[in-house]
Amino acid sequence: MLWIRILITYFSNPELTRKLADSKPMRYVARTTVRMFLEAKDKMLDTSTRQTRDWTGLISQVKEAFRKGMSEVQKKPPP
Repeated sequence: MLWIRILITYFSNPELTRKLADSKPMRYVARTTVRMFLEAKDKMLDTSTRQTRDWTGLISQVKEAFRKGMSEVQKKPPP
């Protein structure tokens, strides 16, 4: 527990925090994190768009089949 208190005290120093934030490794980590987030977001949007297109296509096929079925029923003379 003592080492946690030491770390908290060490990182609560605003001057140290500024130096760490401006360091190259932290910038690299920040860029990588943002890049990974944006890539994941794009994948999710692509997947949802693809699924929407699939559902839209499926709905269109069902509508077309229904229209064909209705037109065939209307063409048949009653028995």
